[in-house]
Amino acid sequence: MQLIVLGMHRSGTSVLARLLNLMGAYFGPEGASTGANSENPKGFWERRDVRNLNDAVLHSVDCDWNRIARFDVAALPPEVVARFGKHASQLILELDAHRPWLLKEPRLCLLLPLWRKFLEAPVCVHIYRNPVEVASSLQRRNGIPIEVGLLLWERYVRSALQASADLPRVVVSHRHLMEDPDQAAAKLLDDLKSAGVQGLRLPATRELSAFVEEKLYRERESRGDLKKYKNAPQLELFEAVLANGNIPREGREGGEGEHMLAAYEAGLPPVTTPAAAVSEKSDDLHRRLALKEQELQFVKDQCIRHQMDVEHRDRLLASHELDRQALREAVSQGLASIATREARLARAEYDLASLQDVLSRMQDEAGCRDRNMSSLEARNLELQGVNEELHARVVRHAETDERVAQLESELIDLERARDSSQEQVKALQRELMNFGSSIRTLEGDLRNAANDISRHRQELKLAVEAKAAMEQALEHRYIEVGKLTQLVIELEAHVSRLLSEQTAASRDFELERFEAASLQKQTEAELIGLRMSRSWRLTAPLRKLGGLLRPRARSRASASEDLAPQLELLSKSELFDEGWYLWTYPDVAKSGQNAAEHFIRFGSNEGRNPSECFTTVNYLKKNPDVAAAGLNPLLHYIVYGRNEGRELG
Repeated sequence: MQLIVLGMHRSGTSVLARLLNLMGAYFGPEGASTGANSENPKGFWERRDVRNLNDAVLHSVDCDWNRIARFDVAALPPEVVARFGKHASQLILELDAHRPWLLKEPRLCLLLPLWRKFLEAPVCVHIYRNPVEVASSLQRRNGIPIEVGLLLWERYVRSALQASADLPRVVVSHRHLMEDPDQAAAKLLDDLKSAGVQGLRLPATRELSAFVEEKLYRERESRGDLKKYKNAPQLELFEAVLANGNIPREGREGGEGEHMLAAYEAGLPPVTTPAAAVSEKSDDLHRRLALKEQELQFVKDQCIRHQMDVEHRDRLLASHELDRQALREAVSQGLASIATREARLARAEYDLASLQDVLSRMQDEAGCRDRNMSSLEARNLELQGVNEELHARVVRHAETDERVAQLESELIDLERARDSSQEQVKALQRELMNFGSSIRTLEGDLRNAANDISRHRQELKLAVEAKAAMEQALEHRYIEVGKLTQLVIELEAHVSRLLSEQTAASRDFELERFEAASLQKQTEAELIGLRMSRSWRLTAPLRKLGGLLRPRARSRASASEDLAPQLELLSKSELFDEGWYLWTYPDVAKSGQNAAEHFIRFGSNEGRNPSECFTTVNYLKKNPDVAAAGLNPLLHYIVYGRNEGRELG
């Protein structure tokens, strides 16, 4: 879709155009805008080429945006319409590659019939502001009487409505937009969708509040000095178009209103038009000069963006350097933590070695005890042999007892033969006594062996318990060592990651620094190429036309003719006060010279001020490039400084 913003000057067309742009409508290439100034600090959001094209049509018939009493779009000369169509068709063709797009320029209200020939799917977005507020703003900015401002508002509104009568329309209230931008934006989006416009979105509240500021809504109908216009006939038209977008009745702009507009225009200086001798080639050169100026401005903007990009990269590099410093500190802390953990690990390893020594000693003691146990077991086997031998001896003793009984029986028998066997009896008694002594000795040895076995068994039990305790403690130590080892591995992995990140950050830093250097070299090469280009050399004579702003030493008659464009600029500017100038500098009044001509030729060089609102010396101090070029400071501000956003002197 092709969105055409229609509205009178000072009606909020700029803020509406910016809102459509935030919604996603295409505006134009970089450098195409007319920029911003003190009267519209948020920007006009209108294209320079569109404004120049509209001005060319109006100026061709001695009209201007505020001189429309005799303007009839249907009566334009064919050559003017043809020249307009050549440029307008190309402009629309370029815009159509970016639908939906928007076109905003208040003169479209008067010239929409010319543009409609090249529009395929237009949607007209009308914005209406209270005509009394519009007229008050025009009076403050341009010195236009409020009554004339009301008539201009009516002429613009009726022309726009008549030219768009059969086209889709969307109506926006300026007051609603300024006082409640969120709700107004939502309503506008819904209305556009109903008109068939797709591909737009609702901007965020933060986006709207950054652009739509109610403090910029300065001229209000509620102001005391404006209440006398509360019955102005244009208010009836205002109420009607806000309600239904239609014209309530025709002929309102005729009669007395036309006479008032004509009377106002009669008091204005003539519109500056090309002399009859200026050919089509001169017009073409002017257009080419304007294009080259746009290209130069575009290159300047590119340089500024490149510089901003380099500064952004410098800030990123500084941020990366801070990150690297923080990383170094983190690595230092990590290394200190690792050193602490390594010291703890060394202590743990020392404790482990000590425990291993203790375990080795305990294992040696356990081995010794095992050997003692083996010895005890051997002795136990030996004691078992002794027991068996003792048992055999007991058996033999029993047998001996039996034999003794037998012998006693035999002794009874032998007592009868005592005399013959006395020696044999004594021998047997001695043998019996020896057997008793051996039995008693063996019994004592058996008791001692049993005590030794019990003691050794107790010692073996204690040794086994100590061994189990040592094995359990050793197992705990092994677990703790495993945990410490895992912690060391994790720390080593973390340090490795930190080192890798540091290496990557260093590599990114070097890459970004290389890219910034390459971009700077490329920008410098582009600037050198531009200055060495053929177009730059060809436009050198045109740049010298700036000499118009320098005073020339010629005869008074020819100098006055050469100063005519500059004198006209001063006469239109509120910053040159002729009466104040003559009163402040009585020598000029006594000489009989024209105040504006004296200021252009001599006053600015002598440091004289054109009015109370402008200080020549201060402006030159603030803008040394103007002083170095030898330009008239006030003319420079009117022609260039205001659009460039320079401060008043």
